[in-house]
Amino acid sequence: MKRFFGDIIIGGLLVFLSTCSSAEATRIPEWVGSGEHRDYPTESYFLGVGIAADRAAASDAARANLTKQIRVRIESELEAIESETQRGQRTEQRARVTSVTRSVVDETVAGIEIVEAVEAQGKFYVLAVLDKSQYLASLEVEMDRILAATTQLLEAARKASGSGHVMTAIENYQSAEAEIPRFYTQGALYTALSGRKYPNLENLNSAGIQTELRELLSRLDLRIAAGNQQTAKAGEQLPDALAVQALYRQPDGGEVAVMRLPVIAKYAGGERIARQETDKDGLAHFRVIATPTDAVGQSGAVKVYIDREKFSTELIEIISKSECVFYYSIERQDFRFAVHIVDRSGSRFTNVEETVAQMVNQSGYRVAQEAPLLIEGSLSIVNDREIDSPMGTQFFIEAVCHLQLKSRASGQTLASLKGQGKGMQMGSRSAAVEKAYRNIRFSESGFAAFLQSASHK
Repeated sequence: MKRFFGDIIIGGLLVFLSTCSSAEATRIPEWVGSGEHRDYPTESYFLGVGIAADRAAASDAARANLTKQIRVRIESELEAIESETQRGQRTEQRARVTSVTRSVVDETVAGIEIVEAVEAQGKFYVLAVLDKSQYLASLEVEMDRILAATTQLLEAARKASGSGHVMTAIENYQSAEAEIPRFYTQGALYTALSGRKYPNLENLNSAGIQTELRELLSRLDLRIAAGNQQTAKAGEQLPDALAVQALYRQPDGGEVAVMRLPVIAKYAGGERIARQETDKDGLAHFRVIATPTDAVGQSGAVKVYIDREKFSTELIEIISKSECVFYYSIERQDFRFAVHIVDRSGSRFTNVEETVAQMVNQSGYRVAQEAPLLIEGSLSIVNDREIDSPMGTQFFIEAVCHLQLKSRASGQTLASLKGQGKGMQMGSRSAAVEKAYRNIRFSESGFAAFLQSASHK
């Protein structure tokens, strides 16, 4: 009997202990609510908590929670950076910094550790930590590297500009400036981790680099070297190439040629001719078709300017002052043209005919229905699409117009040319087609050469 009661007592004790153990195992950890852990004090660690139905999702949530805290701290620190930027470049610089912030924060994930995971009440509770001192050490190394590399780039830029290698100087300045967003973002992370600023943070700033770059660009000049004030028939090449020379005015008053400077030539009407880089003598040459750019076909103009693609808005305002304009005269010829343009159904399309007739007149020639030269055109659709939108179905049309220049006397085709146009209209395909036809445009220089083929009849 004693043995029986003893077994009952022992069994009951085991059940009690098992129940206590089970209750202990399902208890939600205190760090979930407090955000603190005795083994990972907040002065030495960032802590992130994640809760989810499975362990992997909870781990991801813990990492995301931790990186979110870091991102908030970085963005708070970056407000000081934005106040240092120049007004004209603030939006661009802030956009670059925001982009780099995401990259830098994402990189911190590599240093995050999952140190505890508890399953309780049907969920997983995960604790993620980032060791501030360990990550801070690697951050200091990276910031020191950026500062040294950028300082070297700036010294090289100043040396290059002093010796007249302006493009090399510009490239070095731009490479140095490209490091600024990452440098300041990491500086903000450094402050978030350590509670103090990186000691050399003030040694590098975008405003200083921009000031030096603006001074450099303000000393660039483009000048006409050859080819101004020529005369040619419309559609023929000007006798001589247009030549510009890029020069850099040194602080001591001297001038040096600028090589590798990208320059663009365009007709006054906006059509691009070519992009060239200046040679060792600072020269760039452009072969140009005599294309009328006035309203009566008697003259034309070409503008040459520095390619603006790689410069910020503020710097574009400076280099826009360095441009030159060439003028040429058009030798008039007594050509007359008739214009006849139809679509695939054979219907004449007067809107396109009027566009072509206007270009003929602007080239200095005349339009007459019984003229010996015929501009014959055919319209066709090359792209026909329906696009669903919240407002309804939109119709998108791409059309082409094939022109042929013919001699009525011989029937010979002297030249051909293609124009293109696009149109979009809500709910009406026919309206989209009409828009595409009305929007057809031809290259101005190509059209001038097309008409000049009349001289070969």
